[in-house]
Amino acid sequence: LFEFEKSILKFIRTKIPKINTKQEIITAFNELKIELKEITKDTYENKVLDYFDIISWLESKIKGEAYLKVLKERIT
Repeated sequence: LFEFEKSILKFIRTKIPKINTKQEIITAFNELKIELKEITKDTYENKVLDYFDIISWLESKIKGEAYLKVLKERIT
């Protein structure tokens, strides 16, 4: 597995079961986003973002905005 995938699976196994409020999910998504940004500095790991930009998706969930809007902002 890529480190990127390991990080997401760890998040699903350890963080999600402990989340009870909207604020906790936002905090958890923010932590995951920071971790994934660090991992994707490696060009090999960055290839996964060619298929789905999960960092933009996380940002859309954190901000409460549409994924497409965040993706367009990131591209421009």
